[in-house]
Amino acid sequence: MNAPHRAQPMTAPKRRLSRSWLPLTVVLLAAITALSLAPLPQGDGGVVARTDKLQHLIAYGALAMPVALARPRGWLAVLAGLAAWSGAIELLQPLVNRSAHLSDFAANILGLLLGAAAAAALHRFSPPRARPPN
Repeated sequence: MNAPHRAQPMTAPKRRLSRSWLPLTVVLLAAITALSLAPLPQGDGGVVARTDKLQHLIAYGALAMPVALARPRGWLAVLAGLAAWSGAIELLQPLVNRSAHLSDFAANILGLLLGAAAAAALHRFSPPRARPPN
């Protein structure tokens, strides 16, 4: 029979993350939403147009990280909500002189998945915390 598992005390960085993931996620989401719905100036778009999918990937990967690192209760539902928000932004873009693209939505979803995968890798490969003496 296994001995009962003792809960390990929360480390200071973990405690900070458990308190800060939501405000950080909200700030990132607000910035992404504002930038995604800001009308673009007329023209060819230059570098912005050529790196568009990479920008989506990075932005949504960064958006997923605080949630996936903190893993609050229902964190997968939060990521699903972020994916839905991304789709809503794409649908709203034609109203602000931008165009909706399924490929942008796909890049957003891929970014969320890669951000969550990076957080999972950090969890898996981070060194174990030292246990305090009994």
